[in-house]
Amino acid sequence: MKLKKRSASKFSTHTDSQGRRIVRLDVGGGQVAVLMLESWEHVRRNFGPTWYLTSNGGGQLYVAARRPKDDGGLITLARAVTDARPGDRVKYRDGNRLNLLSENLEVVAGPSKRPAVESMRAAA
Repeated sequence: MKLKKRSASKFSTHTDSQGRRIVRLDVGGGQVAVLMLESWEHVRRNFGPTWYLTSNGGGQLYVAARRPKDDGGLITLARAVTDARPGDRVKYRDGNRLNLLSENLEVVAGPSKRPAVESMRAAA
C-alpha cells in the first residue's frame, strides 16, 4: 500500500495566561490541537513534524503520525506526548482529543483496547 506523502504540520506558539509556552498545531480539516512547547519539541524530534487528524473508524478523531524507522504504523500524538508504553491507554480527562496539554492526559496501565496488536509490537 502506498502511503500518502504529507508535509510538515504548521504550528504557532504563544504564552498562555499561566505563563506556559503553548503550541497550536494545525492538524487539518480546520482543526487545531494544543500542547506544551516542550512536548511538541519532544515529539517532533522523536517522531517527526508531520501530524494529522485521522479517525479510528468508529467516528472518534485523534491526532496521529506514521512512526519513523518502524513498521510504518500510526502513533497518536497523545501516546507520543506521554511516552505511553505498549499495553497502556491514554485517557483525555476532558474528552477533547485535540487538548494534548499534560493536565488533560492520563496514562492508565492495563490491557490495551487491542492487546494482540500491542503484543506483536512489543515482541518486534
